[in-house]
Amino acid sequence: MAVPPYVTAGTTIDETWGDQIAGAVVNPFASSAARSAAITAPSTGMTSTITAASALNGFEVYNGVNWAKPWSLPWGMVAATAGGTSGFGYVVVTSAQGSITTQVALTNLTVTFAMVTGRMYRVNALCNFFSSVSGDTATLILVRDGTNVAFAHTAALGTASTNLRTATLSRPFVGNTTGSVTIRLDAERQGPSTGNVTMHAGAVSVASMVIEDIGPSGAPA
Repeated sequence: MAVPPYVTAGTTIDETWGDQIAGAVVNPFASSAARSAAITAPSTGMTSTITAASALNGFEVYNGVNWAKPWSLPWGMVAATAGGTSGFGYVVVTSAQGSITTQVALTNLTVTFAMVTGRMYRVNALCNFFSSVSGDTATLILVRDGTNVAFAHTAALGTASTNLRTATLSRPFVGNTTGSVTIRLDAERQGPSTGNVTMHAGAVSVASMVIEDIGPSGAPA
């Protein structure tokens, strides 16, 4: 079945028509650099895909300014510009951190990424805790650019790593600005007894954080 731009019988298929066809199909390229070299003046709505094996590559649409993933779909795990693991927006920690009393940042549980206005993001986090005194309470805190935005409490802590309490957070938030955003996990001891808390982590009992783009919260900015 024919689709625009149509070919009229008896006419010559010229360069202009060929360019129209090229702009209407998904063009594969080995890298974004190869795409830039081949398409020096992309048209709005043109589509392409980067074929190099990476979870960050795939189908993109030229929006008149840059190449972007389709706005209406989830974009998946964010790309980390600092922190993270191998450039991805997740962290897995296998080392414990002890002597926690007042609010402190948990080592290596930080991700910085480029937020996009109008996108919805979700942070999933998990940490295990025990205390130096029985019945203590620890709090896992989600911090965005230095501001506390979510809490998860673990009450009635035990006094050994064989009796852990798990704190989990699942926090959605709207990308209300475009630019660099830093998300980190903090921990704090709440009491009631005098003591200190340990965030326990090891090869099996890991602490983790994942940041995902889960879709649009509104129209493109």
